[in-house]
Amino acid sequence: MSTPAASLLHRARLAQLLSPLKRVRPRVPFFKLPAHRVPTLFGLYRGLLKASPGEDVKWRIRMIFRENRFCTSPQRTKDLLERGYRWLETFQRAKAGEPRAQRILERYEKMIAEKQWREEWKDIYRRELDWMSRLQRRPIITGGYLRPTIYNRPLPRLKPQPEHITMMIRYRRQARIRRTEVRDLWLDWKQDVRLERSLEEKLHDIASKDGIPFERVWESEDWEGGINDYLSYIQATFSLDHERLSTPFPPSLLELTKEARREKVANKTRERARERAGEILKCTIECKRKGPPAHLLAVMSKEDIQRDKILRGSGWGGYVGWLRTGKWGEADEGKEENRAWLEGVEQELERENEMRRKPAGSLENSEGSSACPPLGA
Repeated sequence: MSTPAASLLHRARLAQLLSPLKRVRPRVPFFKLPAHRVPTLFGLYRGLLKASPGEDVKWRIRMIFRENRFCTSPQRTKDLLERGYRWLETFQRAKAGEPRAQRILERYEKMIAEKQWREEWKDIYRRELDWMSRLQRRPIITGGYLRPTIYNRPLPRLKPQPEHITMMIRYRRQARIRRTEVRDLWLDWKQDVRLERSLEEKLHDIASKDGIPFERVWESEDWEGGINDYLSYIQATFSLDHERLSTPFPPSLLELTKEARREKVANKTRERARERAGEILKCTIECKRKGPPAHLLAVMSKEDIQRDKILRGSGWGGYVGWLRTGKWGEADEGKEENRAWLEGVEQELERENEMRRKPAGSLENSEGSSACPPLGA
């Protein structure tokens, strides 16, 4: 039974009506088509640069195009292009001499210049803060040694330890574990080859007694040749590890560590001198917050605990100085060579105070006598 002509005509009419509505996906993305690239680059971008009133506006145009060059959304791209053509129209009107457009572009250029200045200083602050952070975390040679092991050669002890040294030791430790596992696996294969050869020899002996022909497969030493070569290679890596363990300390490293120890002593000496001068340092605050160790705190009396708390302060004079040294210091009695001069100053002050007390005493007596006369008067 054939299809009626009216039905075929109706189908053709529907296909003709629906065909324009069908979405056609292009084989090439729109942002790669010349119909988009040529007007955008040579019409809009170049036109904006030519009509820009100054270098600051040109810099901003370049930045906007550079930021949006990865935009692949058709709707977003359409909005950006419409905004760009509005800017191009404003730029062209300002270039033609329209006062309002010129004022707008003048304010826009000042705004961009101010933003550039702020961003430049933000970048300076950012770099400086990054540099300060790296200075705080910079490795310092403590004066100790990182002794040689199978994972590292002799190294100076650094605090904090650089990440690349930590990762080097970690990588070598994991690599040694992997090599050990591979060596055990190949040793198992070698043992399997020997067991197969032993079994084959026994079967060959039995077959020879019975007169049965038997072809030996595992008799050749080539089965173990490749295994032995690879095991020798792995063993060589272990030998290198032990060679690393037996590496002596180089003289340059020893001298560097000794110099770090001397510098540490000098630094601590300067630090204590600053504390005695009254400067409050970070170590001073930390020392105040600390206390005696637990095994000493358990046997200390209340007086000892109070004495320890006083001694952890930053003072060196008076009672604190007496607790520290067992005698009164120069801050209280003065230096020995200045003792005579200090005693003379002290006597002079006492005489002056005595002279000032006498008029005050006589005045009080006179006031008292006038206010309270004797009863017999």
